[in-house]
Amino acid sequence: MKNEKIGLIDADMLLYVIMMSLEHELQFGNEILRMARLDDVRCGFWDAIADWKRQHQLTNYFLCWTGPSGFRKEIFPEYKANRKGTLKPVGFYKMKPELLEVRESVLHDVVEAD
Repeated sequence: MKNEKIGLIDADMLLYVIMMSLEHELQFGNEILRMARLDDVRCGFWDAIADWKRQHQLTNYFLCWTGPSGFRKEIFPEYKANRKGTLKPVGFYKMKPELLEVRESVLHDVVEAD
């Protein structure tokens, strides 16, 4: 299609940002628990996609996900080394597989989304 405009979205980063913005702390006695409502995460994620489609007049999009490969570490070990030991938002590993099931999702074992 001549006027087709396709967006490639770093879905890992989008999910991370959405989840961090919706994460809450709950004090339970002497403990503090992190929590997020997964329904809110789903809504926030799809609202962001709809906004991007509208703002950029996309006719289609692909959700690009980073695979498990350590390919980037072989090339440049310091890449994202500052993130080592950083926790992902609570529920991230629950939501990612769910969103990977979406038809527009793309994951390549060697290529990173970003």
